[in-house]
Amino acid sequence: MVKELEEGYIITYDIGTEGTKTTLVTTEGKTIISRYKSYGVNYTHPGWAEQNPDDWWRAICKTTRNIVAESKISPKSIIAICASSQMLGVVPVDSNGKPTRPAIIWLDTRAGDDEIDEYLERFDYDLVGLLNRGVIPPTCAKDPGAKIIWIKNHEPQVFERSAKIVDVKDYILYRLTGEFYTDYSCASLTNMFNCKNRKWEEDAVKAVGLTVDNLSTPVESTKVIGNLRDDAAEELSLTTEVKVVCGCGDAPAAGVGSGAVSTGKAHIYIGTSAWIGVHLEKLLFDTSGIGTICSADPNKYFLIGEMENAGGCLTWFKNNVAEEESYAELDRIADKVSAGSEKLIFMPWLLGERAPIQDTSIRGGFVNLSRSHARGHMARAILEGVAYHMRWIVDTIEELGIHIDSLNACGGGAKSDVWMQIFSDILNKPVRQVENPQEAGTVGVALIASVGMGIFKSLDDAERHIKIRTVFEPNHDNVSIYNEMYDKFKRIYEKLSPICKTLNR
Repeated sequence: MVKELEEGYIITYDIGTEGTKTTLVTTEGKTIISRYKSYGVNYTHPGWAEQNPDDWWRAICKTTRNIVAESKISPKSIIAICASSQMLGVVPVDSNGKPTRPAIIWLDTRAGDDEIDEYLERFDYDLVGLLNRGVIPPTCAKDPGAKIIWIKNHEPQVFERSAKIVDVKDYILYRLTGEFYTDYSCASLTNMFNCKNRKWEEDAVKAVGLTVDNLSTPVESTKVIGNLRDDAAEELSLTTEVKVVCGCGDAPAAGVGSGAVSTGKAHIYIGTSAWIGVHLEKLLFDTSGIGTICSADPNKYFLIGEMENAGGCLTWFKNNVAEEESYAELDRIADKVSAGSEKLIFMPWLLGERAPIQDTSIRGGFVNLSRSHARGHMARAILEGVAYHMRWIVDTIEELGIHIDSLNACGGGAKSDVWMQIFSDILNKPVRQVENPQEAGTVGVALIASVGMGIFKSLDDAERHIKIRTVFEPNHDNVSIYNEMYDKFKRIYEKLSPICKTLNR
């Protein structure tokens, strides 16, 4: 600790795909009270995924007022606000900060090869050259650069009316402070940011038809960007004395909250999506979709490999096949099934994949399903299928020369001891389940705010406040079973991918 403050609290926001979680937290990351407000995703056309930015703001206002009222704390004791959010979003706004169309979120795949080609033509298709420069170019329909070009080409009136095109958290920071800021982690994934010098890359900005003035100001995640403006303070039932700290994307926030902040430490996050993250001191890019972005730690980079559907697969199964079962019951029946689910394999690609395969048309399903398989086999096969894909990501990271000794586990899926043991067996590595794993993002954001407020001198200093609940060690009898099944999992992808390309053009 570098200084003592009078007793105070931090409010954190996790602006997610399905809803926003607002949490009252101590400066050391201890959760006091949390409230959640859901909102929908509008799938208005095949491949489209949109949200109303005002739904995010209404969720923030409602949950903040609830927390202030229910906790019975004085609004004067709130010293800071800090947010994490879904990344890869595109929010066009006019000169008054009003959205000119619904937000195009990370799940959206409307953009395609035409948009990617238009971007790359400005650089003679020099993908490797851009990566070496420090710019992550669009290689997938879900990338913001491709989405912005799609708006320019297909909605020219919207494009002309838009004074700025910003990310999800940028919009919320504007509603809080009246200024548009982004952090380095979110900016990294816009296809317009140089991760080496941490500035907008003007050539890349021009490639999508914008200027730097059309973008948010990039700053460190720990930067205090201002105080709450009057109207925001009134809507939130807070005071204008509250400091707003920039925050970061959801993945870097979880990386901090997982306790794996020091160089070389790895974490695994299991939520609707999932990822493997490792903090490094150097940039590292790979065309598999795995690579570094800027970290929430201003002195590090964050290597990440993400899969698009993890807990989302289990949610799909519960909602459509096992509606009467709780998640705890699905855990229980899965635990009764032996490793390998009696040769049943689940392919977890419900909405395409990002890493280590960039394939937006691939889809999932059960392979080798027979009459001898019951609901428990299917539940376990889903848990295993997600873990097989995550092993594919781990293997690819290690092929890049980054050895992973163990992984700190966080996210809602990490509450499942059954799933944690499956991960340990399939990855053949110790998995360290953090305390309150579903709160890792909240804890991470609170620690980022505390560094910004000067309570901790660095995120390495804050890391020691993360506690480990259980360490799961590999069961070597299961490891050999899973090695065989993992090989078949990858071979199924090779056969299935060309079929899905023809089915899902």
